[in-house]
Amino acid sequence: MGRNIKIALIAIVLLGIIATIVFFIKPPGKSVEERIAATPFEKEIENKVFAGIKGQDYDAATTAFYNILDTIATEASIVNQGGSKQLTKDEVKNCKKYAFSAYLPIVDQYQEMFFGRSSWTDQELSALKSRAQNLLDMKIAEGDDESMLASIVKNVNDYYAAWKVINGAKTCSTIAAAKNISEQVKRYERPPLTNNASLQAGLSNAFDDAKTSVAKIIASVQDIQHRKELIDRYKEAFGNDAVYDNLLADYDYEISIEYETVVVVDGVDVRLRRSPVINNANIITENLHPANGAYLTYLGETYDFYKVRYKGYIAYISKQYSHAVNRSVVIVDGVNVRLRKSPSLNNSNIIIAPIHPDNGEQLEYLGETSDFYKVRYKSYEAYISKQFSHKIQKTINNY
Repeated sequence: MGRNIKIALIAIVLLGIIATIVFFIKPPGKSVEERIAATPFEKEIENKVFAGIKGQDYDAATTAFYNILDTIATEASIVNQGGSKQLTKDEVKNCKKYAFSAYLPIVDQYQEMFFGRSSWTDQELSALKSRAQNLLDMKIAEGDDESMLASIVKNVNDYYAAWKVINGAKTCSTIAAAKNISEQVKRYERPPLTNNASLQAGLSNAFDDAKTSVAKIIASVQDIQHRKELIDRYKEAFGNDAVYDNLLADYDYEISIEYETVVVVDGVDVRLRRSPVINNANIITENLHPANGAYLTYLGETYDFYKVRYKGYIAYISKQYSHAVNRSVVIVDGVNVRLRKSPSLNNSNIIIAPIHPDNGEQLEYLGETSDFYKVRYKSYEAYISKQFSHKIQKTINNY
């Protein structure tokens, strides 16, 4: 009998030793949920976590998680008669960790599902960000868990920042700002933001929206010369662009009249078209094949076509088979009128070579400033004061 008791005692001691070894050699990082509650209150929280969080869906687990935190906070605020706290700091810490460890995987699963959807609501985004931030503020998450929660906050912030870029593109006012929109869009073209269908569409259209906005502003400029300068800068910045063709080409037509040009045909049987694009559907089928060298009235241009008037038709002709020439001239209104290297009156810029055009002589018009015409005369490009000259448009017959 005594021997049996001794064997039983030895077995109990061995089991105790084994249990102690197992507890202390557990791998680091094991969650609190795997540990046995040490106090009655921890046991109570353990039961609440099992009943309300584990195995529950996101909404139910969220409600239970915050109720458990409220329970812990309420109990921790109680002060006993002797002045001691109802809960020790370790009890509070352990209870929070236990609830946190059970709730976090559910949050991770939910955020993956949520951001994988094609549409999100502001209410859902606000709640998800708030909960992720609250979990970060608990200072329990580490490593991958902390990164996951931080990514939720960043994704929500970037979602709204991307919409700010999209909406700002629609009111873009400068070429530089439109270019900047393109750079900003690249920052947000990443998953999971691109999973959102409306956001992805907005990002895809943002650059075009920015260019359209700038084109509308340029189109509203009243000063013709300034508008042309802006259009030139726009074309230089964005190249052969549909936004330019649709919104600004008509204003080029206005500007062209100021510069009085004609289009000369450079081919045989050149087709005229109803729109500025090469396809069989837009060819004007009537007998409208202007002869090689024919003059067409210039109405304006797009990137690859001139807009012209010919035999009562308004049409387009490819720049591959035509070129524009200026048909304005400057008439000299004085004797020994000086030509200058720059558009200003000073002795240093007078062209000294003996090129004093005669009174009434015609000089090729190249452009103008407020006080000077730019002209070509005897291979010189020069300036002549408007005080001593005037501009006229030559007829096609005299060209």
